Amino acid sequence: MIATVTLNPAVDRTLWVRGLKVGDTNRVDHSDMDPGGKGINMSLVLRECGADSVALGFLGGNTGRFVQSYLESRGIATAFVTVKGETRVNIAVQDGTGAPPTTLHEPGPEISMEDLRQLGEQIRQVLPKCSFIAFGGSLPPGAPHDVYATLINYCQQNGVKAILDADGTVLAAGMAAKPYLVKPNRAEAERLLGRALRSLEDAASGAVEIVQRGVSLAVISLGVKGAVATDGSEVWHAAPPVLTSKSTVGSGDSLLAGFACALEKGAGLGDALRLGVAAGAATAASPGADLATRQEIEAMLPQVRLRKLS
Repeated sequence: MIATVTLNPAVDRTLWVRGLKVGDTNRVDHSDMDPGGKGINMSLVLRECGADSVALGFLGGNTGRFVQSYLESRGIATAFVTVKGETRVNIAVQDGTGAPPTTLHEPGPEISMEDLRQLGEQIRQVLPKCSFIAFGGSLPPGAPHDVYATLINYCQQNGVKAILDADGTVLAAGMAAKPYLVKPNRAEAERLLGRALRSLEDAASGAVEIVQRGVSLAVISLGVKGAVATDGSEVWHAAPPVLTSKSTVGSGDSLLAGFACALEKGAGLGDALRLGVAAGAATAASPGADLATRQEIEAMLPQVRLRKLS
């Protein structure tokens, strides 16, 4: 089983308009409402990949109940801590031009030390069933900046491999605990390393540098160019087929879900990366905030080009 931990989940509301006019009335053609957050997306795609998952984190209010009900209706086990306040709502406006959406993100409810203690207890209870536990996303108000490092240390001391997908100072602080796997995208890796990763070779060397900082595996996602992965000795690149990307929402989370699922089933680094890129590309080809289905991932898998760089 793979556990996912989303400290600051959301309800993602996507609105489609015909050209966004700032300071004026905009008519919405249609809208979608879905649960959001890196770990939640991972759990949904893990199920499509055939892996058992349990989703943990913090939920509050009516929006939190919507997220939990959505996951449970799709057969995903949950062990969330209920907090005061409302789980945040994130709004994305797609203007029909093909440009990235305009987004508005709420901060999320305040988290107390008691909330964190309860989360630690929920994690303690699920660890014996897990081979991996994935931490991802931004931190809610009240959470210490090094909370991921604390949780990662605890999990790995108890024999469960930790995965981290975060950004900025949160990623840097979490890296101090030496998680088993780190998966930044290109921009996040550039911020972590303090240098540009313009070419495929730059990305590959960046992934190797991340491993040299103490993690076992590093994956850097590269958008339409796929992803690179390394364990410090082998470096692999997987590229998706040329396709029309309808939305990048959840694409990186889907990649990580496919990669982790393959690792849990005993796949090698290259084959795990192939499944990860297939899942990420299948989500990118899906409209709005839709995530890849099992059938879409299976159709995408033979189209992914895999090669060993070193």
